Amino acid sequence: MKTITLIGCGMMTSALLIPAYDNGHEIRLIGTHLDRDIAK
Repeated sequence: MKTITLIGCGMMTSALLIPAYDNGHEIRLIGTHLDRDIAK
């Protein structure tokens, strides 16, 4: 298992996050003030 840090909550981040999470990796999501509603 690896820890993967992703920046932003846009479409590309989601496209990378879901398969990585499904494969058992730990995900760290870092958003900006623009991403607050999406990250919740």
